[in-house]
Amino acid sequence: MTPTAAKLAAPSALALALALTPTVTAAKDGAPAPQIECYTVEQTRQKIAQHRLVPPFLAMQAARGVHQGDALSTRLCHNGEAFIYEIGVLGHDGHVVHVPVDAATGKPHLARPEH
Repeated sequence: MTPTAAKLAAPSALALALALTPTVTAAKDGAPAPQIECYTVEQTRQKIAQHRLVPPFLAMQAARGVHQGDALSTRLCHNGEAFIYEIGVLGHDGHVVHVPVDAATGKPHLARPEH
């Protein structure tokens, strides 16, 4: 590798290493924040059946009740304590808002999953 190529590759390698390194964020009290795990469509189906979670459609309806607009997307995540649907809602102003819904109860959740 030429010296010029090495200089150009070094920042890329560093960026790749940083991107692949897991990060742990601290909660307000200094404790590590819970790890958030989000699921694929097939994994979501399995989790709904295993844990008797509400269907995504009901979670989307709950999210629309919190923020008026059209529900665009649904993603099931687990924050170490609870299963949470993150519903993407397109508001009438054109902005997308992510509304967390408790997957066990179908009610809007107080804390938003972090990604």
